[in-house]
Amino acid sequence: MADDTIIVESYKRNCSAVSEALRAVFSQVSREEIGKVPEEIVELACSLALEFGAARCRYQLFAPQEGTIFSRESRGFIRDRNEGSDPGMTEYVVKLFVSPGLMRIGDGRGQSFDRELLRLRPAEVYGVVSGGSKEA
Repeated sequence: MADDTIIVESYKRNCSAVSEALRAVFSQVSREEIGKVPEEIVELACSLALEFGAARCRYQLFAPQEGTIFSRESRGFIRDRNEGSDPGMTEYVVKLFVSPGLMRIGDGRGQSFDRELLRLRPAEVYGVVSGGSKEA
């Protein structure tokens, strides 16, 4: 039971720290009061992080950096949200990151950690025609 108390207290401290960091960032870009929104977002994010940590498999979020080159072959890994992209182009460069992708390793039995990551959801970006930079 003491272990549960430690986990609950740690969870609350982490949520509070994330909420304060979110408020600090928001205050740099707006003079408006942010209200209760960060607590709701933080609670959802912390709850998801706790579930990820307790899972018998491991989930991993990934986010391609600006300048990363991706190709048609990596479309299951990175999705271009740019409606005006030429479907005939073979390489694009990440210009704006939109949302992270999600991968999983292992299975529900706590095994198979030696297998390749399973891509559950591709990262979403806005890309432009390749001009050279980092490979994805």
